[in-house]
Amino acid sequence: MKYKTIRGLYYEGRSLFDAPYSKPLICPHCGIHTDSSITDARDFNYAENEYAYVVNFKCTSCNKSFLGIYVGNRHEVRLETIIPVAEEKPLPDSLQNLSPKGARIHAQACRAELREDYELAMTGFRSALESFIKDYALKIKNAPYNDVVSKSLGKAIETYLEDDALSSADVVRILGNDATHYISEHNDINFDTFKLYYDWVLQYIDLRYQIANPPVRR
Repeated sequence: MKYKTIRGLYYEGRSLFDAPYSKPLICPHCGIHTDSSITDARDFNYAENEYAYVVNFKCTSCNKSFLGIYVGNRHEVRLETIIPVAEEKPLPDSLQNLSPKGARIHAQACRAELREDYELAMTGFRSALESFIKDYALKIKNAPYNDVVSKSLGKAIETYLEDDALSSADVVRILGNDATHYISEHNDINFDTFKLYYDWVLQYIDLRYQIANPPVRR
């Protein structure tokens, strides 16, 4: 999910809060970029100096409405959730068949991404990638089990991937590891760049899985 930071929420001449907030740029219904309009906004006081802000957005593409739930006060708010929750893009059946564990971790990382928990998402995608690569080595390259499972992710990438996939996987490994460290070394590289390289590696593995498993044979 992508967002645009807006300062202050105003509706029908009334200021609900002055703080910056994340306005959704992708509709959870149709998945298309939208400059969503606000058709209703309410605030509810549920604790001392704490409010829940319920904002109704309308997609400019499909005209369906969705809710943004924010929590905070007039000077600081955070996005709690979007209703309905946007579904992560499903993996191809080939990758789910190749590595059920990788697919499971991938789905968890996608949910973190949708909540903008990017450090958590990066570590999750890095972990998913390790499962995809090792299952690829076992099931497509027929590498010995003990050799595969004992390798670090870096050694698995070096041993079992080729060409551009090797360098792309190293980007995911380095940035995913970096997200776990107390002091990050690559703050200048954003999450979208990380995800682009991750997707490239999955496309590489998916293609080779399908080549090795054609729908018909001679």
